[in-house]
Amino acid sequence: MSRFVKGTSILGIALLGFGVWQLTEMDRENHGEAESAQTIIQQDQSYEKVFIEQGNEEEENRPDYERVDNQMLRTIEDNDEMKELVSGLGKGVTEDLNDLEAETEEQWKTIEEDTKQKKQMLKRLIELTDDKKIEQIASSAEAKLDRMMEDKKIDFYKEAVLSFQLISERLS
Repeated sequence: MSRFVKGTSILGIALLGFGVWQLTEMDRENHGEAESAQTIIQQDQSYEKVFIEQGNEEEENRPDYERVDNQMLRTIEDNDEMKELVSGLGKGVTEDLNDLEAETEEQWKTIEEDTKQKKQMLKRLIELTDDKKIEQIASSAEAKLDRMMEDKKIDFYKEAVLSFQLISERLS
């Protein structure tokens, strides 16, 4: 019995030592990866802004105009002010959004002024409606206009205007 206890103790100590050695090696490997990651992070200190829109992810992945249904169109048709707002929101600075450019300071100021007007129109549209889909489209367009102002990318303006342009066309 004594030999069994001694043998088991020696074997237990050997296994414990092996386990500690393995943990030490794993820690050393992980620490090395962490140091290299920190070095990379320290070299590149650029940041990106991330916008997170709340809502149903399934609906957020679809373009705004695909969320338009007949009930929404009837709601807009029944209210002349809403119809006028949607029509105004669907008109860009130029007739053809694909030709819209913001290469000069004057062009950019025109787009910024139009964006400010559209944001006011979107707020009024949100106040007028009880329809959740209209509110979502308006909120999404407002977020796109905010991103356009912040990032100075005209594509966000085009997306916001296009969604209301298509709704306006379906109303006609």
